[in-house]
Amino acid sequence: MPRTTAERTRHRLTRRYAVAVVSIAVAAIAAHSLIGVALLQRTRDAHVVNLAGRQRMLSQRIAKEAVLLSTGRTGASAATLRALADEWAGTHRGLLDGDASRGLPGLDAPSIRPALDALSDEIARVQRAVEGLTTSAATGDSAQTERHLGEILEAERSFLPRMDRVVFSLDDASVRTSRRLQWVVLSLLVFILALLAAVARYIFRPSIRDVVRALDRVGEQARLLRTVIDAIPDHIYVKDVEGRATLRNVASARALGFDDPKLAVGHTDSESGSALGTAALRDDLEVIRTGVPLLDKEERGEKGEWFVTTKMPLRDDAGDVVGLVGVTRNVTAIREAAAMFEGLVEHSVAGTAIIQDGHMAYVNPRMAEIFGYTVEEMTGLPALSIVHEDDQDLVRENLRRRIEGEATAISYNARGRTKTGRTIHVELAGVGGEHEGRPAVIGTAMDVTEREEVEQTLYHQAHHDPLTGLPNRALFQVRLDVAVERGDRVNDEAGYAVLFIDLDRFKVVNDTLGHSAGDRLLQKVGERIERVVRPRDTVARFGGDEFAVLLDKVAGPEHAERVAARVKDALSSPIRVDGNDLSVGASVGIVMARADHCDADAVLREADLAMYEAKRAGRGRSATYDIVAHGAMSRRLRLEIDLPQAVERDELRLAYQPIVDLTDGALVGFEALVRWEHPEHGLLYPDAFIGAAEDSGQVAAVDRWVLREASRQMAAWREGLADDAVLMLNVNCTGRDLLESDYTDAVRRIRDEGGDPDHLFLEITESVLVEDPDAVTAELRSLQNVGVRFCIDDFGTGYSSLASLHSLPVDRVKVDRSFVAEMAERTESAALVRTIIRLGQILGKSIVAEGIETVAHLEALCGMGCAYGQGYLFSRPLWPDQVSELLASERPPWATYWADADVMAV
Repeated sequence: MPRTTAERTRHRLTRRYAVAVVSIAVAAIAAHSLIGVALLQRTRDAHVVNLAGRQRMLSQRIAKEAVLLSTGRTGASAATLRALADEWAGTHRGLLDGDASRGLPGLDAPSIRPALDALSDEIARVQRAVEGLTTSAATGDSAQTERHLGEILEAERSFLPRMDRVVFSLDDASVRTSRRLQWVVLSLLVFILALLAAVARYIFRPSIRDVVRALDRVGEQARLLRTVIDAIPDHIYVKDVEGRATLRNVASARALGFDDPKLAVGHTDSESGSALGTAALRDDLEVIRTGVPLLDKEERGEKGEWFVTTKMPLRDDAGDVVGLVGVTRNVTAIREAAAMFEGLVEHSVAGTAIIQDGHMAYVNPRMAEIFGYTVEEMTGLPALSIVHEDDQDLVRENLRRRIEGEATAISYNARGRTKTGRTIHVELAGVGGEHEGRPAVIGTAMDVTEREEVEQTLYHQAHHDPLTGLPNRALFQVRLDVAVERGDRVNDEAGYAVLFIDLDRFKVVNDTLGHSAGDRLLQKVGERIERVVRPRDTVARFGGDEFAVLLDKVAGPEHAERVAARVKDALSSPIRVDGNDLSVGASVGIVMARADHCDADAVLREADLAMYEAKRAGRGRSATYDIVAHGAMSRRLRLEIDLPQAVERDELRLAYQPIVDLTDGALVGFEALVRWEHPEHGLLYPDAFIGAAEDSGQVAAVDRWVLREASRQMAAWREGLADDAVLMLNVNCTGRDLLESDYTDAVRRIRDEGGDPDHLFLEITESVLVEDPDAVTAELRSLQNVGVRFCIDDFGTGYSSLASLHSLPVDRVKVDRSFVAEMAERTESAALVRTIIRLGQILGKSIVAEGIETVAHLEALCGMGCAYGQGYLFSRPLWPDQVSELLASERPPWATYWADADVMAV
């Protein structure tokens, strides 16, 4: 029967729609394939970069573990260090060899493969150094340990920038590939749009707009759906009633060994020939037969991976099962992470506990070990039962704040009580959370008892004379400052007094009997002075043969004079040393408390003047400071008056002392030192006028002038140096100037005027760090943002702790010249210098030693690993024209020390 016009039209439209659908499908598949290639390429590149990033992390962990092992810290393990080195080498081999299943690209590129091959030699060298370090650490060979540790740290510093260059090369290759794919996809999209326009016009001209819109929606939805499921890392698949796949996403296809998802359809899982595939088909047919979903089935793959599978039946409009849709997720990483977390907690060096309802709901073995319990004994104990009774209120309040959400994570120190009742110091931290559905605190505890003891030891060494055990000048000044600030004044019933004692004939003993006898004599002198004063009075040794006594609660001058007489009598009596009866005698200067005393330095200057007055009057005498008779105060007042005009009249001068790299003798910078060309008193050093400047409030003007002039001078010198030359500038900064509100702005202005804060170190004393810690920290951070770096001057003579040194943005630490000078004669001083250098290395601070005056000093400091030094052995402070000559010379005059075989061996 002939077709009607309507039938012919319907048939024609149906045929045209079929053509349109085929065209759209072809375009969609092409677009999908290209997008899949782009995603695959990005995934491969990301995997390579991740391998490179893991190598960077492993190199840093190796360096950290090596430092811990070399210093003998608790928790350091040779096995852990070896394992990290092996993992590092294995990761690098994986990066070199690639991954056949992933098809890692780009590793044979000329810009990448040579860099990776070079890093292979570096890694092999580190493995040998690690083996040597673990062996020498086990045998206690400190020299070999230091050498191998240096090799590891040097390799780690070299490895990081080189690996960064490899990553940058990979990233560049990835960007170029992505751009090429973007142009291909863009061209295909243009083609698709042209095709869709032609098909739409072909189908039905009157309704072309509606048809194009409909086709666009269908194509977009198809592409979006395919893109979404292909981007999902889980295995997604649809199967028919026979268990054959009708759709697989990229992840599912790759799991079966197909790069193209289209090739993975039409097959059952059993065709893989594996037991897992047979079991999967059995599960498929069971779901299709029964219509019952398979939920969260966990199974292990042939390569050891873990998978969780869910399969849901597909039903048609009549409710009949026509297939299934399934999702299989690789949960290996999740299981490994859970196991790793559990292992980390169980074997962590930090104690971990969950505290709920005031009791220990869970503790790890380390927590039990810290407090001397077994895990079973400690679980269920009241949390406060392991806290020292004096700190229980602090811990209770912090637990409450975390549970109630007033604080998130807080770290603080408290004292703990072990099972045996021993008091320990612990660092506590924790966060609020839930345990089994109820509020709890998850906390950690670190045993820092050893660190506290080290801090106390360092404090004692820094504040006590290593020979006599008496307080040193620093501690004496602290106590004297307290007495001055306490308000003990002359019109009180009981004030304070200071005796400054200098032995009269000590040099004769040293010259005739030797330094050892002199040391034993000084020890007995200290003991005799202590016997003639009260327990509450402070006896200190200032160095050499100088002692001082702070008398507390002195009723008047007669009391101080009686004590001075007892001291003179005690020291005039013979002291037996090595079979010799020695009578040294002493001269004593006395200062009584006065209302105009501003600080300890002022009192000690007066005591020193009084002592010299006693010496001039004859040995074995004492003299009390008389403000009228002594002209020093009037001279100081004159300096305070003249100082403001010194800057205006251009009377200040700067000298520059070189700072030397102790590894090769290279010049690395200068310390700027101010001098005053006084028209009446001649050239004055800082000790003569900085105190007056501080007291009169004029020190800020001096500091600003020094900073501005030194920055200008250094900028001029750098213009004549090579572009890659680095010359640092150290400038002293007083605490009063640092805390001025406009100090940061002043530094910024100096930078804008041509200075270079990026090469500027501000030297601050330890005492500045404790005067106003919060304000100092804020100012240092502000200056750090401008580019300034910081150096702690005269470290070991002040009050800073390990915590402040670690937390503040300090890059360098200067060892005080007094410790360097006594290294050869005092084993305690050498040990303290070595401790400071090791501490700086652990905390990442470079160490500068002051006062290097002999080759023995240089050899000792090189052997300790000190980075930088300055002192008269290299050069005295130089005037600017002398510095210019030094910079113009081919090699510095001190370079000969590094040509010496013995020094080089160090």
